[in-house]
Amino acid sequence: MQEQYPVRQFLGVRTFEGRTYAVLSLAQKKAAKPELWFFDETTALLARVERQADGGPQGGIPVVIVLEDYRKVAGIMIPFTIRTKLPTSETMLHVDAVEHNLTLNDAIFQAPF
Repeated sequence: MQEQYPVRQFLGVRTFEGRTYAVLSLAQKKAAKPELWFFDETTALLARVERQADGGPQGGIPVVIVLEDYRKVAGIMIPFTIRTKLPTSETMLHVDAVEHNLTLNDAIFQAPF
């Protein structure tokens, strides 16, 4: 975390949608637009990330990533639902199962053509 986000600041506690979050501002450089990371005060799990995506000449595009439905897999809490919200759309990734340290056949990474 220190290497990837050398500029870090605790912004305090915020409450919205009935929950309380500890909010961190994280940036890769001093001049970079920071990301806001929201940690649920009850569970201490990362619940939300707010950032700006590069929109080219149009400028930054606000992106909100919501991490939900955490479940313990082999002792690690993993979000099984991740929603990504853009100004014009929303996508949802739902994971059915997680397995750690599987042996994978290299053939599955070969291009199909």
